[in-house]
Amino acid sequence: MKKDRDLKRLIITGFFGLVFVVSAIALIVQVYLRNHNEKAYEDLRKEAKVEKADPKVKKKIDFKALKEQNADIYAWLNIPNTSIDYPVLMSNQDEDTDYYLLHNLDHSDGRPGCLYVQKEQSRGFEDNFCTIIYGHNMYNNGTMFFDLTKFQDENFFNANDTFTIETEQKRYTYKIYAASVHDDNHLLYFYNMRHEDGRTQFINDISSVSDQYSHVRSDMKIDVKKDTLVTFSTCMTRDSTHRYLVVGVLQDVKDVE
Repeated sequence: MKKDRDLKRLIITGFFGLVFVVSAIALIVQVYLRNHNEKAYEDLRKEAKVEKADPKVKKKIDFKALKEQNADIYAWLNIPNTSIDYPVLMSNQDEDTDYYLLHNLDHSDGRPGCLYVQKEQSRGFEDNFCTIIYGHNMYNNGTMFFDLTKFQDENFFNANDTFTIETEQKRYTYKIYAASVHDDNHLLYFYNMRHEDGRTQFINDISSVSDQYSHVRSDMKIDVKKDTLVTFSTCMTRDSTHRYLVVGVLQDVKDVE
């Protein structure tokens, strides 16, 4: 009997030991892949930024270099005082509008994915009432849209109110109107933003949230007939049922050369 118990104990110990080893290996591989993919973004930043531009030239981003890496890149987003400094993509895949949710710059599967706009929208930021840019909240390593969570702090929200988006032809400057917790309804499907009623409802909803993570610049007024917006959407940390939105209103457009 004692031998049977010892054998059973040995088998159980060996089983859990094997589970631990396999789990540890899987975790190491996962961390390696995420760090590897973030390194790809670091390399891309170095390639994309024009280091020695003529003072008369406004262009900051080398889109030719970017498109050699991935032809779906069509814009570059920078939010000051955050680590958010990434290309924006739109998939050319025929059916999968959310392709870059779980595909990386090199088209490999998995996270962190890319910042992307669904192809139901136009690539022209002035053509959509509200361009929605999606990205993962990579809270495990602080990359992608994780730093949107900084806007949950009212002091940070008040002190940081602008971001820029650059395309091959234009540089857009936005002022941040709101940072707001929202449910996980698909914004484009839930609000019909082709019509003024849907636009107004969206603005009213993000403006009326009352919790510690949501803030609005009450001195800003949005004209749903004339203004154009960009909204960043990411998951709340450890909460899959809500999204965190940061909404900016276009303030200035400049040509780039």
